[in-house]
Amino acid sequence: MANTVLSGPHSIRISGLDEDYISGDYMRVIGITFIPGAATDRMIVRSGGIDAVPIFDSGPAASTIPIYKKIGGERGLNVKPVIDISDCTLAAGTLANCSVLIDFA
Repeated sequence: MANTVLSGPHSIRISGLDEDYISGDYMRVIGITFIPGAATDRMIVRSGGIDAVPIFDSGPAASTIPIYKKIGGERGLNVKPVIDISDCTLAAGTLANCSVLIDFA
């Protein structure tokens, strides 16, 4: 199963999460939501490359409740979202329940 990427006018939803995701463009990100598939799942999103500084780190999830982080204040932050799946901790068998929502202006 490969990542499924759904784009809307102001958001991108990435699910499947079994391979790296690298955005093709920079965008003014205003928030990132991680929906864990299981407790202890962890998502890290970087900007620009797989070795760049994280802009989002959920830490280990306490449950499957979505974890939201506002990015860059009121105006957002111009970033190129990158998910290196090897940085993340995702429980086996729950990838179908796991997703990342990136909101942008």
